[in-house]
Parts: sequence; structure tokens; C-alpha cells
Amino acid sequence: MIWGSNTGVGKTLVSAGLAKSSSDAQDPLLYLKPVQTGFPEDSDAALVASVSGTSVSYGRHAAELIGDQAASTSTCSQNSSVDARLLHAWRLPASPHLAANAEGRHVSNEQLRGEVCRELLEYQRRCSRPAMALLETAGGPASPSPSGRLQCDTWRPLRLPGLLVGDGHLGGISTTIGAQECLLLRGYDLAAIVLMDSGLANWKYLREHFGGRVPVIGLPPCSPPPQTSSREGGIDEALQEWLEKTRQPMAEIRGLLQRHHDNRVARLLELGPKAGSSIWWPTTQHSLVHPQDVQTIDARSGEHFHVLASDGSGGAGAVEERYDGCASWWTQGVNEELQPRLTQALAYAAARYGHVMHPENAHEPAVACVEALLGGVGRGWADRVFFSADGSSAVEIALKMAFRAYMHDNPGSEQCSLEVVGLLDGYHGDTLGCMDAVAPSPYNGPRQSPWYKGRGLFMSPVKAALVRGKWQVASHGHTSEEVPSWGGAPRLRREFDSLEDLFDRKRWSDDSDLAAQYEAIIDGELDRYKKERSPGARLAVCILEPLIQGANCMQMADPLFQSVLARRCREHGMLVIFDEIFAGLWRLGAATAWSRLGVMPDIACYAKLLTGGMVPLAATLASKRVFEAFLGPNKVDALLHGHSYSGYPIGCAVAVEALKLYTDAECNPALCTPEKEGRCRNSPACAEPCGRLVELWDESLLKQLSMHERVARVVSLGTVVAAEIHPRQGQAAGYGSQEAKSVVMWLRQHGVYARPLGNVVYLMVTPTTHPSKSRQLLKTLMRAIDVYASGDDADTGGPQLSAKGGPIRVAADD
Repeated sequence: MIWGSNTGVGKTLVSAGLAKSSSDAQDPLLYLKPVQTGFPEDSDAALVASVSGTSVSYGRHAAELIGDQAASTSTCSQNSSVDARLLHAWRLPASPHLAANAEGRHVSNEQLRGEVCRELLEYQRRCSRPAMALLETAGGPASPSPSGRLQCDTWRPLRLPGLLVGDGHLGGISTTIGAQECLLLRGYDLAAIVLMDSGLANWKYLREHFGGRVPVIGLPPCSPPPQTSSREGGIDEALQEWLEKTRQPMAEIRGLLQRHHDNRVARLLELGPKAGSSIWWPTTQHSLVHPQDVQTIDARSGEHFHVLASDGSGGAGAVEERYDGCASWWTQGVNEELQPRLTQALAYAAARYGHVMHPENAHEPAVACVEALLGGVGRGWADRVFFSADGSSAVEIALKMAFRAYMHDNPGSEQCSLEVVGLLDGYHGDTLGCMDAVAPSPYNGPRQSPWYKGRGLFMSPVKAALVRGKWQVASHGHTSEEVPSWGGAPRLRREFDSLEDLFDRKRWSDDSDLAAQYEAIIDGELDRYKKERSPGARLAVCILEPLIQGANCMQMADPLFQSVLARRCREHGMLVIFDEIFAGLWRLGAATAWSRLGVMPDIACYAKLLTGGMVPLAATLASKRVFEAFLGPNKVDALLHGHSYSGYPIGCAVAVEALKLYTDAECNPALCTPEKEGRCRNSPACAEPCGRLVELWDESLLKQLSMHERVARVVSLGTVVAAEIHPRQGQAAGYGSQEAKSVVMWLRQHGVYARPLGNVVYLMVTPTTHPSKSRQLLKTLMRAIDVYASGDDADTGGPQLSAKGGPIRVAADD
């Protein structure tokens, strides 16, 4: 991609020189000009065609201005190895966004990228030997595209290697460095910087400034600059002389671009084998990982990975765009358009602060983050925020806080063994304290944690799921015949036509008989614990993952059951902790999951989406009552817990920006916004914003999926959808199952990166994902399960989430 530090610095001259060099060597080259204004009086493609001895072909948008209805694909000139092509053009000689608005001939970013991808793929198909493609931008990196979005952001999903044409005039050092840093902060790689020397030797200074990080090449000026127009033909004497002077430098630049490309491919090919032989991946059985399972990620753009695909023989295939269906292990929070906002917040905080220690220090990002949390997820109950680096640490801190507060309110309990109430199959993290706060599981068994000692009462949850077209609530492990179970035919059965019916708060009163059943079960379990507990043991804390147990194969709890459990535990004198590491911050469709239970916590934990997936940060929010339990005359009474990166400026600054983006209706297309058409959950019932996301998963498709013969249950809430696969005969279910692997591998082959949770396949989008994308993903998941059920794992049909226009090849021979 040919970038310029500004307009008029010689991008087209450099493109013409490279095209002429390729033509002289009879090496194939595609020159692509995606956007041209001032057409047909100005035509960069015409100049490149003239020096290459070829002709220009036009895309449909550009052809409209000259009445040319030529085909939308180009053909190689018989006399030249160069193709020159113009895709979109406007008559007004102004910035593309102004020209597009003035003439009403708008082009979206997706259209631009899609057409470019198709042109590259078509050119690759036609070429029988290695070829180069040049895409020349318009203006500088921060110049607007036709949509008004900055060019550097518009083209970022492609992330093509770049050549920056700097400015050799007075002031050009600054504009060139500014352009380079603009591209750097968006993750572009520059193969070289090229400048026309106007006599100031700016290229010499820049070569010293960059110190070998980017090659800098000086070229002689072309005086006077050539005039570009749609007229193809001869070239003037000055241009002819300049082309002759730069013959050798252009050949060197072409070689430099080729080496940069070859090195890129070589590095990508090395990554998978190196990682497989040296990295110990988390929650991964390495003996089950095949080399082809290792995904080499070149970059990411919003919700998509750029993944190096194999050519089938161990070489480089394509760098393909693949949807991150795991939301990068549940942390990814923003789409492609919003990602630069987080990057800028990070870079600014890093440049302003670097890192500063937290105790007894105040800085703007930390205070702003605390204010955002207390005014958001902590509104109405939280008084303090304690920062840490990850979710497990946040829960450890919450347990410390809760136990101290309990001891403060219950004199004499200091000598007791304090324990928790939780749910079976719970998960709160991998640190030792968190593992002791859950029932035995694959995560804390003897092979994982020989020190494990379950410290509490762990009840069997009443679960909810979409089964055969109906939302059902059911339970495992209870002896009461009045509570429904999955396998039996209970006398009392609860079914709901929709998810909204399941969460309707009228259930809390209208379903009082079921609530009473839950209360009786819970009280019975608490009474049994008191009779059977070890001497000196007390239940001090109720800790819950609200609504969905993520690590437990996406099991969903009946919200009424969890609400009753939290209330009864509080009435028994316990503190309530909601572990919202997974569930919070719009992951399940609302800012907090506990708000849908109607019970405020004493302590709550947040991480993952807190920074939109950009950097680690966790927060434990506590009520005033909990905070005051640590006040005293001695330091040893304080909460003696700290991380080097507690409240660090970079993390806090990114969190502040992420929280803004989630709640900004102009930025977040998934936020329920009654005044915007099609953006209200219950339109026209909503009279004001509800702080929730619109429904991201199509209900009719979900019901259709739940009717599939190989699907046991479906769970969908907020950004999450999951389907449990009926294991084949003789195959196990649960976390250790390999049953869903073939479904996951099919998804990866069809543009969606996923990981299984045992025999459960889940997909997760961001809180800023447009519902149309979720619908497309759901259809792809349904096709994957169809293929699994048919046993035809080689199927390549059905809907695919391709790159925005197709994959981009980077193989050494392309």
C-alpha cells in the first residue's frame, strides 16, 4: 500500500517509477487506485499506465463518469506486464468525503475493501507467476476516505505492508514522522520510506532518526511535476528524465519490497512450530494438539483475527480474516471501528505516565475509572473500588473482604473456620483460595491442586435452557419431587415461550409456589449443613456467578433460583459476592448480571470486558460496610493485598474509554436506543434507554437450533450463544469430552475461530456487535452442527464468514 505523508508529495510518481521498473523487467504488477477525485481531469492511474505502456481499466463506479460501461475486471496489455485500474472516482477536486457528499455517489468502507479484495484475488488468479500489487491511497494516512472515516482506519482490516512517501520540503520532516507514527499506532508495517529530495536532505535526517528501524531512501525531484489526466499516451520530457534517473533506485526499492514480503512470510511460517515446541498453553492438553490446529495470528482488527492459513503442503497459504468466536477468551469488547479509540487511550496514558505505583497516589485515569465504576455497575450500593490485574485475584480480594466484614459483624467468629455457600460446578479462578471456594471439579482435582480443600456448602443449581423450542427450568440432584428434573416427568414443570418470559420480574411474585419450593430446598440445605458441619465452621459468604457458569460448559441458572438463594443467604447473616468477571459489563446483555436478579451485592468483581480486551485490569467493588470493617489504628488491620500493577494508569485509561464506548449510542450499534429506528428491545414499549443491549441472537433461529436432533440444549443471553451436542454412542459428555471438536474445526475452516467446552460449542460476540453479524454467525453454527450430524466433516458448503471481500494472499509466490 502506497501511503503519503500528505497530498502532493509524489505518491503517484513513486508508483509510476515502480510500475515502469516492473514493465522494463517484464514482471507482472497491478496498480490499483481505489479512490480518485477531480476525475477525469486528474487520473493517477492514467499516469501510471502511460509510463508502463498500458491502458487504464475502470471499476463500475469510476466508469460512470466517462460513460464507459467496460467490464469490472481488467485484462493484461499485450505490450506491458502492468495493469492499471481505477475503481471509484468523483468529479469534484476535493477530499473524497466532500466529493462523495456533493455528488451523492457514496461508497462505504466495506464496499471499498470488498472491491479491493476481489481485484487482488482476481489478479492473483490470472497471474501464472509471482506478482506485485500496489494500492495507492489518497492524501495522507489521516485524510478522510469517502465515508469520512480516516484512511488509516478504513484500510486497517487488510493491514497490507506499506511504503510511505515522505515530504522533502520545508516542514516535511515533521509531517513524515507524524504519518509514520499514525500508521505505527494502527499496527501497520512499513517496508520503507521514500522522499523526493528538494535540496534539504530531509531523507538524511530521517534515516538517522529511524536508526535502521525503517529503511529511508532519497530520490531526485521531478521538475516540473507531471500532470495527470485521463488521457493516456506520451509522457513529457521532465518525467522521462526522472524515470531514467531513478531506474536503479526503483529496482532497489522493488527488491526491498520483495525481501520485506519474504521475511514476513518466513516469520509467520516459523511461529506455529516455535510456539508448539516452547510454549505451555493454558487449559490445553498438548498431546491432543496437532500441528494444523495451531493458529498463527498475524494481527487482529476489531472482532476478527488475521490468520495464516496453510497451503496444504506446509507452506504459506493465505492470511485470512477469521471471526474471533471466543471473543479472545471472553475479553474482546469492541468492534473494528472502535478499536483505535482504545489504542489511543493506551498510547496517551503510556506516554504521559508509563507506570506509577498506586498506594497513596492519585492520578487522573484511576480516579476517572473509579467514578465510572461507582456510577455504573456500583450505582446504589458500592462505596470503594480495589484494583488488581486479573479476575482470579479480584475474587481472592473479594473473599478477604467478605470474611473480614463477617468477623467484624460477628464478634468471636475470628476463631471459626469461615466457609462459603456456592453452586456445584462453580468456577472463580485458578488461584488457591478461589479453587477452595468451589466444589470439586476438573480444575481443582488432585492432579491440579493437591492442596484443595472445599470450604463450603455447594448446592445443585436449578438450570435454564432452550430445549425443543421452549425455555425450561430444571434441576439436578434435589430429592424434592416438586422440582423438575431433566430426565423425569415432574408434577411441577416450568416452560416459557421466550427468554423475556423467563426473566419477567412478575415471576418473583406470580411464581410464588416455585419460589417457595426453592426457599424450602435452600433452607433445608442450610439446616443440614449446620447439623453436619465440622465444629467451629460457619457459613459467612454466598458467592455466585450470576446467570451463567461460563467455565461449566455455559450452564445457565434459573434467575429466580439464584435470586432466592442470594436473599436467603443474606437473611442468614452472610455477605453476598457476585463474581461478574465473565458475566458483567454487558456480556450477558446488561451492565450487570446481578441487576437481573433483583439483588444488590455486598461485593462484586469485574475484569475481562473492563478494558475491551486491550490490557489486563480487574476491579473489586465493595460496600461502605465492607470497607469500614478494615478501618483501625494499626496498619495490620488494613487490607494487606497489593499488586505492582494495581490501578496502573494505562489499564485505567483504557477502561474509562471502553466503558464510554459501551454506553455511547452513537458508537455502539447494539445498545438499546429507543429514539433510533430498529434499536429498541421492546419497541415501541420502551420510553427511555434501559441500559441493555438489543437482542443479538435471532429467536426463531435459536428455536430451530434447539429442535435439532443432535442438540440437547441451547443457551443464549446477551453476547453468548451455546449449544450442547448429544454425544455419539459410547462417547462421554462434560468438560473432558472431545465430541464438539469436529464442529469447532469446521467453524475454523469456514471463517470462525471457536474453542469447545467439552461437548458444548459456544460463540461469543462483543457488546458492540451489530445484530446482523450475530445472525450470520448463528447460521454458520447451525450449518456446522448439520455437517457434524451428517458425518460429512469434509463439507465445504453453507454460509461462510469470509474476509470483507475475501482473503488476502501473502504466500511467497503471490
